[in-house]
Amino acid sequence: MNRNIAREKKGLSPVIATVILISVTIVVAVSVAYWMGSIASGYTTFEQIELPTSYARWDGN
Repeated sequence: MNRNIAREKKGLSPVIATVILISVTIVVAVSVAYWMGSIASGYTTFEQIELPTSYARWDGN
């Protein structure tokens, strides 16, 4: 009886397995791209520098 049960079990269809592998690959690729984008944005931000306006005056003394 155990042999009949083992023969009746079937695995995943190759098409379904391929779809699952491709979807997992896409999810991982998008996750890595999002993560790398957030890391890269931290290194590419620019500091804002303010230069105050000042004048020099000379009276000749």
